[in-house]
Amino acid sequence: MNARSQLNSQDGEMLVVSGLRKRYGRVLALDDVSFSIPAGCIVGITGPNGAGKTTLFDVLTGVTPANSGTAVYKGLRISGSSIEDLGRLGIVRTFQDGRLPSSLTVDEYLALADASSRNYMHGTKSDNDDRINAWRAGIVEEARTQIEAMRFTGTHKRTCGELPVGEQKLLTALRAVLRKPELLLLDEPTQSFSADWVRLLDRWLRRLCADGSSVLLISHDIQFAEGVCDRMLPMAFGKITTEPQRVGASSGTVRFVGKPTAIEDGRTPLLSVRQLDVQVNGFSIVHDVSIDIQAGEIVGIIGQNGAGKSTLLRAIMGL
Repeated sequence: MNARSQLNSQDGEMLVVSGLRKRYGRVLALDDVSFSIPAGCIVGITGPNGAGKTTLFDVLTGVTPANSGTAVYKGLRISGSSIEDLGRLGIVRTFQDGRLPSSLTVDEYLALADASSRNYMHGTKSDNDDRINAWRAGIVEEARTQIEAMRFTGTHKRTCGELPVGEQKLLTALRAVLRKPELLLLDEPTQSFSADWVRLLDRWLRRLCADGSSVLLISHDIQFAEGVCDRMLPMAFGKITTEPQRVGASSGTVRFVGKPTAIEDGRTPLLSVRQLDVQVNGFSIVHDVSIDIQAGEIVGIIGQNGAGKSTLLRAIMGL
C-alpha cells in the first residue's frame, strides 16, 4: 500500500470543499463555495465565462490562496499546498491552454508521467507494479492507435511543438491519465477535440474512476459533460447554484431584417437588438442591451470575463 492509500477519507468523500472565498479587490470571484466528491465519481462544473470555475481550480491547486474556507482531500487539509505537494499526494491538474514543452518529443513528454509509463512507451516493462503498468499499457495502446490515425506516422518521435493544438490537448489529457492520479482536475479538456477524441477521453476517465479515482472537470461541452459526469455543479457569479444552468432572454427583442430596405433616414439595420435582458439561474448577466448593426458593418464586442459577451451572442442566436 502506498502513502496515498494510507490517508483516511472523511465519510467516503475524496474531496470536501467548505466555504471557499476568493476576492480580487472588490470582485468576489468565489463566494462560499462548498461541495464534495466521492471516490470513483466524475463531477462536472459548468457556467458562463467569469463564473469562477478556473479560479476554483487555482485555489484548490495552490496557484492562488483563498481568503477563507477549506479544502480537505482524503482527510488531509490541502488548502495552501503547492501543486508539487499535491502531485505527491495523488492530485493532478491540467490547464485550459494545454501548452506543451515544444522541444520534447511525444515519447519524452509522456515519459514525464511516470517511469513505468516511459518504459512502456519504449517497449520494456518495469517490475515495480505489474497491475498499474498493465493498466497504463492499455491506455498507451489506445493513444497510439489514435495518434497514428492523425494521418502522420512516427508521431511518438516528433516534438510536441510540431503538433497542432488539438493533438497537444489530447497528449495533455493522456499524460494526466497516465499518472493515474487519485484526484484529477481537468480544465476544458475537450477543447479542439474531434468526436473520436471526445469518446476516447470518455473511456479513459471511466476506466480511471472504475479503479477508485475521482475526476473534477470544467467543460463548456455540455453534451460531453452530461454524458460522462455522475453529477454536475453549475456555477454563476462565484457561487455553486442549485439548479441546472439555464440561459435565456427574459425580456427585449431581437429582429433580423435579413435584407436592407429604404426608410426615412436612408438606412435600416440588418440586426436590431432592443433592451435585451438575459438571466442565468436568476442572475442578471445581460441588462438592457440595445444594438443596431448595419449591412456591411463589422462590430466588435469587448469586455472582461463575465461581462456577458458570450451570453449576449447565445441569446441573439436563441441558444
